[in-house]
Amino acid sequence: MGRYLPAVLLAVVVAHSAEVSRPRSYHLLEQRAQQFAEALVAGRGADIYELFVPAFRAENDFGRFDSTLAAWYDGRRTSIGRARVQNVSGIGGSVATWVVFRGEIDYSYVFGSWLFAADSWRLTWLSNIIDQSFQYGRRDTAELRRVATAALRHLVLDRGIRAIHRRLPIPDTLVVVLRDIGGTGELAVPGHVVVAVEPARLRRPTDLPGVPYLFDFALVRIFDDVALCAVDLKPPEQGRPGTLDRRRGLQLYFRRGPGGWEFLTQGRTW
Repeated sequence: MGRYLPAVLLAVVVAHSAEVSRPRSYHLLEQRAQQFAEALVAGRGADIYELFVPAFRAENDFGRFDSTLAAWYDGRRTSIGRARVQNVSGIGGSVATWVVFRGEIDYSYVFGSWLFAADSWRLTWLSNIIDQSFQYGRRDTAELRRVATAALRHLVLDRGIRAIHRRLPIPDTLVVVLRDIGGTGELAVPGHVVVAVEPARLRRPTDLPGVPYLFDFALVRIFDDVALCAVDLKPPEQGRPGTLDRRRGLQLYFRRGPGGWEFLTQGRTW
């Protein structure tokens, strides 16, 4: 038994680490989510603004954010607010917050997306309060294409695509849809032909190369030295799923390294 004891202890330590890391992430996000809910109920716009990642604050000034938040309140005052962590995947998390305005019965929901970086959870988005005009982290289109290339290579060469479907075939021709970041630029995957198409061409599936599915880059965003890439795998024709039974997708996180963008962790799948 003595000779097996170190291995047993190592297994226990690894198992314990795996068990505590996720609850700790939840716990830290729960704390942040509660701070957000309290600030939302109290109407402390400055405190909410400070919860956002620096990249958001660098491109969206507080005055504009505060005006948008005031428009959401619309002169109403909240009487109660609750927050619940819905998901923690990799370094990403999502939180549902609901408040009740005084004199009203129904809840008003706010959905927040969060990022864990520099030992802290930070807001990246607030649905139902801010809209798409608050875009950020998307100005450097050349750098965004490099992130997209890193994501495509991870999915294809590192078989990251298995997170969606373990037996999904990888075609020789990769049809890629880039939204709002233009061009083909750095897109290249060894051993494969990459064809970048505009979103409008999806309405004409007969004009597309004959592939079992498309890589639709729904969102690429850079948060300083961390990047998020959300990729949908879509059947080329609506109503004719083929290899995929439906649209599938996942989030991928990357960090900026000496040689470019390196895969960091997988996020949520759908």
